[in-house]
Amino acid sequence: MCKGQFYFRAQREVLIEWKADFANPRKISVAHPNSAWRIDSGIAVGSTLDEVEKLNGGPFKMTGFEWDYPGRTVSWESGVFPAQLQLDFEPSAKISQPELFQVVGDGHFSSKNRIIKKMKLKVNAIHIRWDI
Repeated sequence: MCKGQFYFRAQREVLIEWKADFANPRKISVAHPNSAWRIDSGIAVGSTLDEVEKLNGGPFKMTGFEWDYPGRTVSWESGVFPAQLQLDFEPSAKISQPELFQVVGDGHFSSKNRIIKKMKLKVNAIHIRWDI
């Protein structure tokens, strides 16, 4: 194994990051575009921002784009999902540079932000963490 990761390449691909003891996982991630994995609520790689908001029971906060953790959930606000669930989003629609500059960098943005909505985000990775 390479540095605590066990990785498969297929529709059932999953990345497991182990704690130092290699007995307990730190994080499990799914990011394959055609992944068969989904969480109990139905969220899967490819789910839309609107679907996630509906399942969460409302808007949530995410990081800005074009940096280390682009479009990653940071707070489900008063929604139903636990902090251990993190989703990464990617745009499926192009927006102008001036608009993009309003939602980039190390900041937090609401999923109901008009520019975020215009980007037509889709889930591109699901993370379940035990280190939060």
